[in-house]
Amino acid sequence: MLLARSTMMAMIASSATVAQAEPGPVRLALNIGSLGAGPEIGFRPSRWVSIRGSFSLAAAKHHRDIGDIRYGGRLRLRNYAVMGDVHPLGNGWRLSAGLGGNGNRVRLKAMPMAPVTVGARTYTPAEIGTLRGEITTRDYAPIVTVGYGGPLARHFTVSGDAGVMFHGRPRMGPLTSTTTLIAAADLAIERDRIQRDIRKYRLYPVLQLSLGYRF
Repeated sequence: MLLARSTMMAMIASSATVAQAEPGPVRLALNIGSLGAGPEIGFRPSRWVSIRGSFSLAAAKHHRDIGDIRYGGRLRLRNYAVMGDVHPLGNGWRLSAGLGGNGNRVRLKAMPMAPVTVGARTYTPAEIGTLRGEITTRDYAPIVTVGYGGPLARHFTVSGDAGVMFHGRPRMGPLTSTTTLIAAADLAIERDRIQRDIRKYRLYPVLQLSLGYRF
């Protein structure tokens, strides 16, 4: 009787230890990728569904020639996202859809070192000074991705997602100059030229990797 009781107590203690060691449904992670870098929190109540929320930031620089003018662009990424996941196989594969808060901006700046055409006229560098403008997209954008997440070690996980954010047609704001020597009509024409150049970029690629810890 004493032996049976001891064996039962040992089994209960062993089961409790295993239960405590098993990772739970909550996951904290660090994301990095085309949307930027930042934290993510996820909750998976069953094999089939999960939900994630994330925030990411990043900055980058890029140059582009539009007409006669070379613009330097400073990209600022600021993204919030809430994603719902469906796991059709009950494992790490997931199909995801959600909504992103899109604070992404591109600030344009050009300082020509030789005479260039702005709008319909040619201006000298002294007449132009510095041209500035900003490109924005819609404030909220749907996101669709496919991905996989799995264990890296006990409690630790690694995952990746690829897809697109539908941020719509980029919008070029007013183009301004630091001088008053460029005609407003020429600035408007140059602004429209930039708008035509960027209008095709309606989709933003999403490629994110993350390292997480399950509680």
